Amino acid sequence: SLAAGTYYIVPLIAPVKTTNYQKADVSRATAQRIKMEVKDGYAYFSYPDDAATLQVTKLEHSDVLAADRPILVKATIRNTGEEFVDNLCVALLNSNGAIVGKSVAKNVDVQNGAEVVLETTVTTLSTGNFKLAVLRVADYSVVSGVQESVTIGATPADINMSIVSPLKLTGSVIPTTHLEGTTTISNNGGAFAGRLEAFILAEGSNSILSRVFSEFVTIKKGERKEVKFNTSFTRGEVGQAYRIVLRDPHNTSGNYIWGDFVNFTIGTPVRGDVNLDGVADVS
Repeated sequence: SLAAGTYYIVPLIAPVKTTNYQKADVSRATAQRIKMEVKDGYAYFSYPDDAATLQVTKLEHSDVLAADRPILVKATIRNTGEEFVDNLCVALLNSNGAIVGKSVAKNVDVQNGAEVVLETTVTTLSTGNFKLAVLRVADYSVVSGVQESVTIGATPADINMSIVSPLKLTGSVIPTTHLEGTTTISNNGGAFAGRLEAFILAEGSNSILSRVFSEFVTIKKGERKEVKFNTSFTRGEVGQAYRIVLRDPHNTSGNYIWGDFVNFTIGTPVRGDVNLDGVADVS
């Protein structure tokens, strides 16, 4: 017998000539799961599971829409029902409802009356017209609300980027383990979409201690963009010297450096420094 609690029944199939059951193919985003509550020796069923009432109220995406290029998506989701704690995904759906690209967000918690913003990237190798939507991973049903029609173009030509302004940190001594910096990049090739990567090394060493990434950026042919790094370096030790350098985005198969090394030191933490800028914000 089942212990008291909440359960979900999802479609299962038995492949031909086998007794090993597997979860049904629900990639067309049409299946619904059945909610089962077990209490006092009885099972109570509801179909579909509608305890949590989710709705996508806003859906934004980056402006480079091309095959084999990541698309940054920000989805605002509101819940007017019971608390929702489960996996969601942002997906590209073709005209038949089949998924051609997706990104899963695990254990998303949306309380009653609350909103959350999912920020993720979706990539597909397909071209054509698609729907951008938010789905429940449990049954791949589409969350109601805003969907976006997008057209994915052909994969752009290879990028041809150059450093206009070298990577510059906010200071040579960074507070605790927080790292901020900017660089300006120009592109004379195919559109770039994604995050620039940088390596952090100990002073006098060629061993990579950490890899950090910039904010998501799109740089089309002929454009020049400032790229921001706002990240953490958790392996840093107070008083120790380090250096950071960009990774060459043109040679993704290896650890090729791009531009000059920038030296920095981990400073002593400042008491009351809330925003990690090295200055006390509260006493």
